[in-house]
Amino acid sequence: MQFESSKRNTCARLIAGTVLFCLASAAGAVTTLVGGGSASPVIGYTGVPAFPVPILAPIVPATGSLLGVYSSASGGGDPTTYCPTGGTVGKKILAGNDPVNYQVNHVCSGFMSTGFGGVGLAQPFFAASDAPMTSSEVNAYVAGHGAGTQPVQLPSIAGAIAIVFRKDANAATGTPAVNSMTLTEAQICGIFSGQIRTWDDVALAGTGIPAGTAGPINVVYSGESGGISYGLLNHLSAVCPSNVAAGKAAAVNFKTLQAFAMGAGWYIPSYSTSFASPFDAIVPSYVNATNGSIGYADVADAVRAPARIASVRNSHTTLAVSPLTGFGVTPQPVFLSYDLAIADVVSPNGRPVLTPLPTTSQCIAVVDPSSYADPSSGYPILNVSYLLANAQGNGAETAAVRGLLFSPYNKTTRPQVTRIGRITTGYAWLSNATLDSTDPVGGIWGKINACVN
Repeated sequence: MQFESSKRNTCARLIAGTVLFCLASAAGAVTTLVGGGSASPVIGYTGVPAFPVPILAPIVPATGSLLGVYSSASGGGDPTTYCPTGGTVGKKILAGNDPVNYQVNHVCSGFMSTGFGGVGLAQPFFAASDAPMTSSEVNAYVAGHGAGTQPVQLPSIAGAIAIVFRKDANAATGTPAVNSMTLTEAQICGIFSGQIRTWDDVALAGTGIPAGTAGPINVVYSGESGGISYGLLNHLSAVCPSNVAAGKAAAVNFKTLQAFAMGAGWYIPSYSTSFASPFDAIVPSYVNATNGSIGYADVADAVRAPARIASVRNSHTTLAVSPLTGFGVTPQPVFLSYDLAIADVVSPNGRPVLTPLPTTSQCIAVVDPSSYADPSSGYPILNVSYLLANAQGNGAETAAVRGLLFSPYNKTTRPQVTRIGRITTGYAWLSNATLDSTDPVGGIWGKINACVN
């Protein structure tokens, strides 16, 4: 296969099963691929944390990040920038159906960016989300781009969701700090359902909490409709009905919704010792700021904070696994479905529902959230991130956008990415017959080539 950009003669050839990118002398200025969205995988994508320092301009990816390697000489791609708006906003910017509030040309600045900072662009080149597109989001895209258009959605990486905590020593009672903790899934269900409210609850026996530890548990959750909350709720709605903490009732009120709200079924509204962090990425900072807190976060953000991270016992094996050392090295197997979206309502038991789309292009791929909600082994609380792009209108940058979407699966350049696929990163590559295939038609490169024009 060979594609040419009129701006830079970028080529892509399938040689011996490996896609190699090469650059010839540019005929003009190289275009920067502008994108953004989810803040959770931003350290893996760019090597630069989104928070707590406010973003004053789009992030230029660093060496060792996914986008940094793609844009390097060996990666053969165009320069990229990334604005961490959050996945929900990123999809709105990609949709382009609300230009007053969300537009690629809006400034990328501060915590509430509504644009990617792409001056003069008709559409962004890519977006990122930690939750797959819903039916209404696909419809919004068509409304913004016109009948017959569609987005392209492909899973990119998997992420572990950490349970983070802070409990200091008590000098008055001589109780030491809680420096490490191992939780069962039943205990996690009890904490986030509001059934376990104090550090001395007998249901927390066996966690490693020192004897004499007491006080209320302050649950910190994300106040944005972000992918990390979606991933946690996907897990809790699947496992909590059957994993019950000692002396507690089954927690059955979790709902796997992107647009969740406190008291709207994600945990009981009477849980008074809780408060929201404005964004996914700074939940660990909020936990660190308040003694007695427990929250959840992307592992990379927890490491950056730094926050204490609990190990979790997978209910199927009872083995304790730390997301720091027990996740990342081995690619995460996933099952792909096409031409489906997440329904805007959940099933009666709070589970996400996949609904067919009118298109049959196989350009919108989704990993069924039920397929990783309750894994049979390993670290059990996972999320899948997605890269999104436009099927039409890429013009001279068509080859570059194809290469960017292919970057998570490029076995030639993946070893250069130090921010994904290694211990302590919290991110793992994905594995699937299509994603791993070098078939020029049925493999992932063939799908990207057919979908991005």
